Amino acid sequence: MWKYFALIRYLVPLALTNIAPDIAKQVLNRGITATDDVEDTLASFGLAYGIVELMFGSLTEMRNVGLVLLVSRKDRIKGLLTGGVIAMVGFVLLLITGYTVVGTYLIEKLHQVDEHVSEMTKTALVYLSLIPLLEVLAQAHAGMLLQHRHSLLVGVSSLSDVITQFVMIVGLIMTPLKNEDPILIPVLAVYAGFTCRVVINVIGYYCTVEKLMKEEAEETLTVKRILKFLWPLMLVRFVQVVSRPIILLLVSRSMEDSAASVRTIAVLALTFPLARVFYGWLNNLKAVLPPFSKETKEHRAYSVREITYFSMGCCVFAAMFAFPLAWVPGSAQAMVATLMGVNLTLAGECVIPIQIFTFMGICVTFRAHLTGWLLSKKKTKLLAPSGVVRLVAIIAALFILPLLGVKEAPMGVAALLIGFITEALMVIIGATYVLKTQTYDSVQLASEQQLQLPELYNPRLSGMAVESMESIYIGKGFISPAQDHHQGPSHTDVPNTQELSHTDENHQNGIGVEKPDSNEHTELSVLNA
Repeated sequence: MWKYFALIRYLVPLALTNIAPDIAKQVLNRGITATDDVEDTLASFGLAYGIVELMFGSLTEMRNVGLVLLVSRKDRIKGLLTGGVIAMVGFVLLLITGYTVVGTYLIEKLHQVDEHVSEMTKTALVYLSLIPLLEVLAQAHAGMLLQHRHSLLVGVSSLSDVITQFVMIVGLIMTPLKNEDPILIPVLAVYAGFTCRVVINVIGYYCTVEKLMKEEAEETLTVKRILKFLWPLMLVRFVQVVSRPIILLLVSRSMEDSAASVRTIAVLALTFPLARVFYGWLNNLKAVLPPFSKETKEHRAYSVREITYFSMGCCVFAAMFAFPLAWVPGSAQAMVATLMGVNLTLAGECVIPIQIFTFMGICVTFRAHLTGWLLSKKKTKLLAPSGVVRLVAIIAALFILPLLGVKEAPMGVAALLIGFITEALMVIIGATYVLKTQTYDSVQLASEQQLQLPELYNPRLSGMAVESMESIYIGKGFISPAQDHHQGPSHTDVPNTQELSHTDENHQNGIGVEKPDSNEHTELSVLNA
């Protein structure tokens, strides 16, 4: 048990990085409710922040780039420049959305909001245009900290983000901005939180990691390699972000009247963040295997088997809490009513969705553990199909489940579970393919290295020299000790002419061969005669 203490100490702070975003959103919403124009400000900022997350939330995968690829100072510069270019593309797109008719169509026409809310949303998009750049800086340095197992700093930076936003909200609602420009209150709070997170991660890097990194890695890191590693992760992340909005949209459109639609969306809105407590932290298992499978000066390396046992233990630990809370009669209803502050009737409708959510921890564990293994092997392209298949499975399930009698909120959660299962299966298939390929390559390499020692007919070498070279070949594993070398040479035993000529030259110059004494010289002369 004690050998897993280092893994537990590493994983616990990372759980904060899953909880922090949900808490931060609640803090921002609480700050907006203190303004005079509550409804319009909530709608405008919610739309703007949702668009930013949808378009550039996948930049959080820069953490995995820092975790796996950025192993030297020069690699760090290349990684930050690559991420910076992507962030600048996001910066330009957000400005275009905020200042042109593209934003008017996307917000006012597509979301069917009035002109006032549309203008506030476009203004918020312009204000938030630098968020992608801060995201790249924060996540890349967080990945390098995790590479050297400094998860505590990453957890502290995420927690400080939330605390800073809360302090800014409390301070700003006492200023004239509350009445003059209320949309600036959540925007400034977001920037304050992001800046605090970036500063802690960057300072943590220079204090703990920078001195341990080489100036240049043995294997050159190119922009092409970074993009090849990054794009499948960004695709999977994008699919994960859009899955829930698609579920909410299709579930609400399947309802017969607007009242039922609103109630179903309310149930899903309650159960999604609550259920993440059961399984959300298991996603961090993908960040365990890459740093702990390598030995450092301060820590030993863990085997894949040990980390697999640890992942399974985390899954069991999550199930020990999730299943009793969800399946013991009355416990789920009481939990929702107490924590979320809703009436018992609405809380009762959340019971079945929460019970379905309890099975997602199993899927998340397999997906996260094998994703970590593929990250350590730098085989991220095999993760791309899992995201596409997940999205297709969710959409198909949303059309098929009503035919089977599954409707309303249970239909949405069941579709999400089917998406999780298919995604996990695709990751398992990808990991199996890599394992089979590596096994085949290892067998091929071993067979190619089974070289035979050629007969040496060099008259300058004595029998002792031949025996000495045989022992070298045996020690290197190229031939077996039982191999018979006294048979005539076959066509595969013909020595390399360049190697023999080089050997002759070395012997002529007295390099690498002990000079025989007079008795050995006499024996060699007799053998030559």
